[in-house]
Amino acid sequence: MKILIVEDEPSLREIMVQTLRREQYVVEQASDYASALEKIAGYDYDCILLDIMLPVMDGWAVCAKVRETSKVPIIMLTAKGDDMDKILGLDMGADDYIGKPFRPRELVSRINSVLRRCGKSQKLFDIDDIRVDLDKGVVYKDGQDLYLSALEYRLLLAFINSEGRLLTRSRLPVSYTHLTLPT
Repeated sequence: MKILIVEDEPSLREIMVQTLRREQYVVEQASDYASALEKIAGYDYDCILLDIMLPVMDGWAVCAKVRETSKVPIIMLTAKGDDMDKILGLDMGADDYIGKPFRPRELVSRINSVLRRCGKSQKLFDIDDIRVDLDKGVVYKDGQDLYLSALEYRLLLAFINSEGRLLTRSRLPVSYTHLTLPT
């Protein structure tokens, strides 16, 4: 999945880039209207994260220009929390709206949610000789069906979503913390 971040604040842009790369997204970036349109013209992105308050031409102008030719999901990012701004963004064709500051995990969750709604989410995960089919809720090892309990399947998904990070008991979703783990 390829995501374009259009954000003029370098430190925030870098945090988003690092967060999304850890989630295995391919990320490109732009800092203004002109560079955003140049990048959009050259590639069909799976999602665009778009800051409203850009220099020279704002994010509203980028959103309008993108909507002339594409249905790529757009998530508006802004420090403006006014309900009218949210309504305007959604009416202009944005698929979601996130107020700043936001937590990196919230950003990832909203991206995943928008991608699912648009039919662009990743449906298969391959990890060595294991394949997880999210559409069917089935796990295969070496092409053979693995029969996992619902709890085992949910734990596997938690591990997949935490790839590359330490997953301690305290970081498991609340519904898993009641488990008695072997010592």
